[in-house]
Formats: sequence, C-alpha cells, structure tokens
Amino acid sequence: MRKFREREHAFLVEGADLVTAGMAAGLRPQLVFVRRGSAAHEAAAADGRLADVAVYIVTDRVAAKISTLEAPPDVLAVFPLPAAPPLYGLAGPGEGAASTPGAEATRGTGRAGAA
Repeated sequence: MRKFREREHAFLVEGADLVTAGMAAGLRPQLVFVRRGSAAHEAAAADGRLADVAVYIVTDRVAAKISTLEAPPDVLAVFPLPAAPPLYGLAGPGEGAASTPGAEATRGTGRAGAA
C-alpha cells in the first residue's frame, strides 16, 4: 500500500468515523465510496461538505475489492497526502551547517553523538 500512497500522493481511509475525523481536521477527500443500501448512503447524500467531491455508490463486492479490511466498512475515502510542514531551525538549501543551532559542535566529527 505504501507504494500506492507515494505514487498517487493519496491514502485510503476506511470507516465513517475516520473519514469524518479527516474532514474535521481540514482534509478534503478526493473520492468517497459508500456501500449501496447502508445507512451511510443517505448520510453521504445529505452531507453538504461532499457537494463538490466525487461520491460513488458501490456494491458490497466492489467495497470488498477496494478495502484492505476483512469486512469492508460502509464508507471509504481517498484523501490527498498533506504537505509536510517545514522543519524550523534546520539549514535550508545552501545555508550550510553553521546556520543550524548546535551543528557547529558536531562539524567534522562524523557523528552527532561525539560532541
């Protein structure tokens, strides 16, 4: 699954609670799959946050193919991988080790623990 995450820059979330948590955290799903006939089917149709998201109603068989779980959940969603936050305090490109706090103590030793 990791190779797909890295290649597609996206990840699969399985289960209504986790999909809701992702959306509450500010992530917007790219795709949502809802099992036909489930309680989530009507809820997804009524959820205004999904108005501009591709929502696919799928059969149990298709949900089982998409899911990595033994018993596929009623809701699955594909979210984009969030951008990694910058590592504050570390040297940027071309800035060198001298601009990183504490880096001067390890320069030339070959080991960070030698300082």
